[in-house]
Amino acid sequence: MQPFIILHTNDIHGRVEGLARIATLVEQTRAENPDIPVLFFDAGDIEETSRRLSNLTKGVAMHRLLSLAGCDVVAVGNGGMLRYGYQMLQDYAAVARYPQVLANVRMPDGSPLPGVQFTALLQVGAMQLGLIGITVDTIDGDNMYENYFGLRVLPAVTVTRELAAELRQNGADAVILLSHMGLDTDRKLAADLQQDVDIIIGAHSHDLLPEGERTGRVLIAQAGKYAEHLGRLDLNWDSEHLIVQRASVLPV
Repeated sequence: MQPFIILHTNDIHGRVEGLARIATLVEQTRAENPDIPVLFFDAGDIEETSRRLSNLTKGVAMHRLLSLAGCDVVAVGNGGMLRYGYQMLQDYAAVARYPQVLANVRMPDGSPLPGVQFTALLQVGAMQLGLIGITVDTIDGDNMYENYFGLRVLPAVTVTRELAAELRQNGADAVILLSHMGLDTDRKLAADLQQDVDIIIGAHSHDLLPEGERTGRVLIAQAGKYAEHLGRLDLNWDSEHLIVQRASVLPV
């Protein structure tokens, strides 16, 4: 049995003070569990135009701070791309100590946007954990990535299913989807991806799920907004199945 912990945030939107407190909680959790892997993921939209430090640096400073907070993988949200252009993702990557994952929005030739990758594969004790990132593709029916940037948007279910299979072929024992698409969409994704992903860590809709929620065998987790809570998943890998022992949120 391989126990491990996942801590997760989403939609921090430039709240530096809250991120500082989250960094302390991440550090404390790792110190309290020296023999258990403790991972920290962010599901997107750490950038924010209305917050001075974030806006003056077009979000770059927030990725520096999230790196210092010990984050392991980040999903690309819609905020930074739509406000500053997808080209900023390269600047975020230059200062980040983690990979940025985004699979459903791509360059016209189908390649990853500069500075991102479709998936990540992490060694967690005795198991390998695959991660896929997707972001909201339309707002009020407007496909902004295609209309304004000439990018290519792929169906979330199709791309997730294909990449989950690829990750498993490459050794992933379990697959987590970092989804910046909102809770309503995540529920539909969970229903469609029962055999493909184990957990969806969500964002965009600013929902707080104190104990997570299940759609069939897939757990959906989301930690609210503005660095007010830190999500926590206590997990076990029994060499065949990923078992969620507890889903919770910690007030920040």
